[in-house]
Amino acid sequence: MGALIPFAMAPAAAQTADSKASAWLGRDAGELLIQLRVDGGRVQIEEADGETHYTWTSINKAWNEQVVVASSSLFGLVPTTVVSQNIQHPEQHRCQITYVADREGKIRRYRYAGPMCRQDIVAPK
Repeated sequence: MGALIPFAMAPAAAQTADSKASAWLGRDAGELLIQLRVDGGRVQIEEADGETHYTWTSINKAWNEQVVVASSSLFGLVPTTVVSQNIQHPEQHRCQITYVADREGKIRRYRYAGPMCRQDIVAPK
C-alpha cells in the first residue's frame, strides 16, 4: 500500500477547485495580480459597493481542422484523389472565477463556474 500524502503536499491537480480558491481567502488582492496571469485581457476588474471583483475566464479558442476522409491512388503508387473535410471546433468555456476583495483589499469570497475549474483554478504559491 502506498504512502499517504498530506493534503498540503498533495499535487495541485488532486486538489479541488474549492480548496484552491479558498486558499486565497484573507490574502491581499495584490497577490492575485502578481501570481495569476493578467496579460492579454485575462482579468476583468470591476468596483461596486466598496468591493473589487477580479474575474478570470479560461477558454479553448475556436479552431479548424482539415481531416483526410478518403483517398485513392493509381496502382497503389501515385495518389490521384484526396478528399478532405474541414471540421470546425467551436470556442469552449473552461472556467470563470471571480474573487471579491473588501475595501482593504483582502479577498473575502469567490465564485466560479465551468467544467474545467478543478484544472484551471490556481492556488497561491
